[in-house]
Amino acid sequence: MKRATIALSLLFLTSCGTAFDPLEPNDRLRAVCYGVNDDTLRSLLSTIDADRRDGVPLSVEHQAAYYYCGTIDCANCAIALVDQVYRGP
Repeated sequence: MKRATIALSLLFLTSCGTAFDPLEPNDRLRAVCYGVNDDTLRSLLSTIDADRRDGVPLSVEHQAAYYYCGTIDCANCAIALVDQVYRGP
């Protein structure tokens, strides 16, 4: 039984990939936020998560993204960051 449990655990880990962490940059964010390094992405994700934990609504985060960004690329990146923290993958 112990061997079966270990085998199933290994199968699960290798077939399902790694767990999603909303505070870590992923390939989708790197593509949308082209040119922004992972350290900056982590910092932005952490700031957004602090807002989420403080009760800031998703709609307010989206409005802030549009308000503070001067380009559509910036807004797209900001929205992707907010959505990752608030909504997940």
